[in-house]
Amino acid sequence: MNRPKRTGAAALVSCLLMILALAQPASAAVRGWVVSPDYPYPANWHCTENYFPSPTSPRGAIDVCVINSHNGVEPVYKAVMVVWNLGNTGFQMSATKINLWAGPATSTQVADDGCSDSGLSANRYAGCFGTAVTRSRVCDLKPNATSVTAAGAINVPVLSSSRITRQSKTIPVSC
Repeated sequence: MNRPKRTGAAALVSCLLMILALAQPASAAVRGWVVSPDYPYPANWHCTENYFPSPTSPRGAIDVCVINSHNGVEPVYKAVMVVWNLGNTGFQMSATKINLWAGPATSTQVADDGCSDSGLSANRYAGCFGTAVTRSRVCDLKPNATSVTAAGAINVPVLSSSRITRQSKTIPVSC
């Protein structure tokens, strides 16, 4: 009589193990793509702007930024990658990573995020926003931190046959 319960429990455990095996690693938060503010970016966004395949004939752009804001108590930092499709057909984006690093060298990673694989329609743009990190958290992880920088990586085969990696501008931090 107990056998059906064991079979049901075993099936549930097997299902959960399969879901865990297929899930994204727990070390990184995986987010969805969202619409970013219009261009030009707000003054508290510290970005590098990169056109692909070249600035003279761009098909797209990948901008990596550190957003510097305040929560009423202390500064807060957030990494963001904005992907622009400047062409007339959609394209695929995959394996997106957007991280926040505290310097100086050797840098310490203070946030590890990514966005889900997605497509981007023609003449559209989307942002992958990382986790907000307070100055106190940055200083806990890197007591001598003097700066924060965002680093992003993404695969967009129509823009580059190689993985695209870029860094934001560096902004100062006082620990």
